[in-house]
Amino acid sequence: VRVRQDASHVIIQWSDGPLTVEVPETIRSLRIKMKGGNIQVKEIGCQMNLKTLGGNLDIRDIQQDIHAKTMGGQVKLTLSQGWKGNGHAHTMGGDITLSIPDGVSTKVKAVTMGGKVKTEADSRILESKQSFPGKSKVKIQVGEESDSLIVLKTMGGDINVRRIQHESD
Repeated sequence: VRVRQDASHVIIQWSDGPLTVEVPETIRSLRIKMKGGNIQVKEIGCQMNLKTLGGNLDIRDIQQDIHAKTMGGQVKLTLSQGWKGNGHAHTMGGDITLSIPDGVSTKVKAVTMGGKVKTEADSRILESKQSFPGKSKVKIQVGEESDSLIVLKTMGGDINVRRIQHESD
C-alpha cells in the first residue's frame, strides 16, 4: 500500500486484491477511483465521489451528496434513514438499483438506453418519455414532496427504484 497526502487529500494506491479502509467521522468528502475493481462503501457520513472502470458499486447507508460512476458494472445505492442529499449514478452496461427506506422522500430522474425503468416504491410519476431507439426517461417523486434529487443513468441496463423496511434489506 502506498499512502501519501497533498494539501487537501489522502491518496491510497493499491493494486493487489480487496482493500478495506476505515474513514474517520471528521472527513467531509471522500473520493475513490479504481481501475478494474469493485467499490463497496457502507455508513460513510460525508459527500462521496466514486468511480471505477470495470467494477460494481455497492453503496449503503448514503447520508449526503453522492456521485457514482462505473464503466461495465452494476450500481446498488441504499439511502440512509437520514438522507438529505442529492445524487448521481451512471453505468455503461449495467443495472442500477436504488433502495429507499420507508419514510424517506426524494425525487428520482431515471434515464436508460435499451433498458426498463421499474418502480416498486410509493411513487408519483412526474414525467415519462419514451423515444427512439429505446430511450426511456422517467421522473418520479418517492414519498412526500422533497428538494432532494437523484439522477440515475444507464446504457444497456435496467433501473429499479424500491422501498425497503430497513437499511440492511
